[in-house]
Amino acid sequence: MCGIVGYLDSRREGSREDATALLERMSGQIAARGPDEETYYVDDALAVAFRRLSIVDLAGGSQPIWNEDRTKFVVANGEIYNHLELRARLGGRHQYRTRSDSEVLVHLYEEYGPDMLPMLDGIFAFAVWDVREQELFLARDRFGVKPLYYAQTRSALLFGSELRALLEHPDCARMPNFVDWHQPGMSPVAGINILRGGFYAIAKPGAPLAPKQYWSYHSVYMQSRHLPARRVEEYVDEYASLMEGAVHRQLMSDVPIGVFLSGGLDSCIIAALAAKWNKDIRCFHIHDRSDQTGDTAATEALVAAEGLKLTKVSLADRRFLNLTLQDLEYLVWTLGAPGVNAVTLSKLATYGQVRLVEPQMKVVMIGAGADEFAGGYSKDSGDPYGKTHPTWEAFHRSHVNLPQKFAPMFRDDFVPDETHAYAAYLRGQVEASLESWNLWYEDRASSSQSVEARVPFLDHRLVEFLLSIPTSMHKTLFWDKTIERLAADRWLPRGLAQRKKIGFIPARQVGAEQHQGILKVFKQFDEKYLGSPDTVFSPEIIRQLAQRLTAQPNQSPGLTVEDMSLIMQIEIFNRQCRLPREYRTTTWNPVLRSV
Repeated sequence: MCGIVGYLDSRREGSREDATALLERMSGQIAARGPDEETYYVDDALAVAFRRLSIVDLAGGSQPIWNEDRTKFVVANGEIYNHLELRARLGGRHQYRTRSDSEVLVHLYEEYGPDMLPMLDGIFAFAVWDVREQELFLARDRFGVKPLYYAQTRSALLFGSELRALLEHPDCARMPNFVDWHQPGMSPVAGINILRGGFYAIAKPGAPLAPKQYWSYHSVYMQSRHLPARRVEEYVDEYASLMEGAVHRQLMSDVPIGVFLSGGLDSCIIAALAAKWNKDIRCFHIHDRSDQTGDTAATEALVAAEGLKLTKVSLADRRFLNLTLQDLEYLVWTLGAPGVNAVTLSKLATYGQVRLVEPQMKVVMIGAGADEFAGGYSKDSGDPYGKTHPTWEAFHRSHVNLPQKFAPMFRDDFVPDETHAYAAYLRGQVEASLESWNLWYEDRASSSQSVEARVPFLDHRLVEFLLSIPTSMHKTLFWDKTIERLAADRWLPRGLAQRKKIGFIPARQVGAEQHQGILKVFKQFDEKYLGSPDTVFSPEIIRQLAQRLTAQPNQSPGLTVEDMSLIMQIEIFNRQCRLPREYRTTTWNPVLRSV
């Protein structure tokens, strides 16, 4: 994980020194993404800053990385897991100056242009600058694991790893977008967009950006849905082989690697497979002392069987239950959106603990993406807050393109067209949830603590294999993640592969207590924010709501304490858009605190 930020503007006013000073302010907003090194490049059209988190080729991997005749360079955030194979593919036609996985990108672009992208196995957001052609090439990995924002002003294209870095530019849009920012490609600021996963764009000074798609999970699925079926054992064996390969490749690192081990199926698979090649893997587990879900017992059973190290992180940390106004401001700034809740707080706690326990551990593997493509949300999860699907047919009926309230009205024996129902399920999980929410908050939580999160279940070979399984085999292999459970029997201790999927109930319990603490900081919030002429909400109405919630905390007067938390976050975000701030001195990030 690293950070990039810059702007393309051939009509830029001021000197190169002025451009560098602006870059320093923009780069300061993403300091946590790359505390190990900071570099700049400025010419008459382009200004770029790069923040490095050193993971591969610690001594020689500085960026930008140039080609041989210094006509092109790359700055990249992420990892290219197959960089050695790609170097071999290019033969002896290029001279390499580093062992960095990123260096292969500039040479691939020289030879193939945008056609290079399907060759890449990795998680990435990168920019290649062609000095002669005055062209900027921007690209993002297939699933959008690594972020890339952009905004177009009257004369410039701004781009970067985080929204708040763009806000430092004086011409950047600043009006919060409360209309459609949860839609793919949109951000919580009107005028700032997100280059979506599977897209690239070529920019020239003064020309509008026109992103183009190079990969789509939906096209892979639709092309493969009618393939002839094979035996169940063949699918399970291929799944197992691809999963092992994904974990093995993603162990690529010159620094220690950890695993977030919840005790659930997905994280147990990653930990068990990683242990095949690296017994020094440290596992981090969010600990619920009562262990209502059985996750802690499952975690302890796995680490004992594999001989791994385990660190438990308690959600009872009072810092997360009793937030101050300054804490809330920092958390909104960290997320770059009004999204502070029990889930994001628990993620921040765990990533922070990684750095406290193992200061040199910059990489962790997580289970994101496993559920979306293997039927993880199909069966009753056992979570009282989750959805219940007693049968595969009921699961499909819930994705018919009609109002959700109609789903219980179908006959029990009615089975919708599975091809289109499953496609609707994928669209909901991947477009609305995976990229726009799950991967977004994982990136924000991990990067805030200077940690890179890797996602073996989003290896594109594995995902494309799952998408290619014909419709006729979906019920057999995807109901309750059957294909993953059958494969896991060969890696996990007896019984772990068949544990019921359980939602993250401890986070919700902590969330209820944490939200009560929100009311304690309302007076400070009122004094600082509700007197401003730029407020979003009516101060009188918000004050009345706070009084009712304080007097009757257990009764809902139309809005809840959670709603009040969101209202405060929206006002904080609104202020931060207009007056970007830098929180490098915060106590929340032990790495930056020591810089």
